[in-house]
Amino acid sequence: MLARDTRNHNVPYSGYGDGESEVYYVDHLGSLCFQKESSFSCYTSALASGDGAQTIFNSSSVARRFQDLELAFCVEESTMTALDLLKAKTLTTGRYAVIFSIDE
Repeated sequence: MLARDTRNHNVPYSGYGDGESEVYYVDHLGSLCFQKESSFSCYTSALASGDGAQTIFNSSSVARRFQDLELAFCVEESTMTALDLLKAKTLTTGRYAVIFSIDE
């Protein structure tokens, strides 16, 4: 990741996780069902800087099987998006009206 572009200068967060769950489903009619599942996840971030600006972007992958994790995608997406964010324009500090609506 760091070798791809000199503006990428740190990988502050990376990690891996896995888990298993077991669930029993029952109802008043006597139905009984058991389900066991597992999941795997990985994530990474890229910290980029250029022209006095710094950006960071995190990317992750979640899969049912370890071999289906998309580590290359995480690296590519976090690297390229962090670099793209360097092109963003700054917003002037001030007071802005913000409306939160659960209907949309």
